[in-house]
Amino acid sequence: MFIEIIVFVLNKEIQDKAREEIRTVLGNRNPTFDDYDSLNYINAIIYEGLRFHPPVAVVVKEAKKDVQIDNVYENAGITIAPGNLKVLVKNN
Repeated sequence: MFIEIIVFVLNKEIQDKAREEIRTVLGNRNPTFDDYDSLNYINAIIYEGLRFHPPVAVVVKEAKKDVQIDNVYENAGITIAPGNLKVLVKNN
């Protein structure tokens, strides 16, 4: 996330908007976990950094039993790559 921090530091508009959200939501107190849903812009900054540089590129799972994803039914043994990829890879 180094690049995202540099972008944040160099972009005064992003800093100002983030600072304003923090002041509005928190005032002069420290954040708590209850504030998470109220800090939309701060969360967007973090998620954008993670989108550009995810800590893990993809996680692949193998279904141990029959599986249904939305309206797609597959048998046990299928390899599933969940997340943004939304792909199913059938084992032959």
